[in-house]
Amino acid sequence: MTSDELGEYVEAFIVEAVTRVEGTGDDQYSSGDTQAFEGKDLAKVFRDAQEELFDVVNYAVMLSIKLTRLQRDLEDKLNG
Repeated sequence: MTSDELGEYVEAFIVEAVTRVEGTGDDQYSSGDTQAFEGKDLAKVFRDAQEELFDVVNYAVMLSIKLTRLQRDLEDKLNG
């Protein structure tokens, strides 16, 4: 993968993130000209951010499990 290809992937990833903000996020968190987080007190923003970070860890663990299983399956297939 070239740096340009990596950059294109990063760009596509960001576009998908923006699509979520403008789609699902708009449906769930928009109040016309404001976003839900703007009206939250700082303590609630911190709690929400912590919860999202916990979810990032959980998804990382799930991906690790899937990658480990995929690697094992590929090695088994290659070794016979």
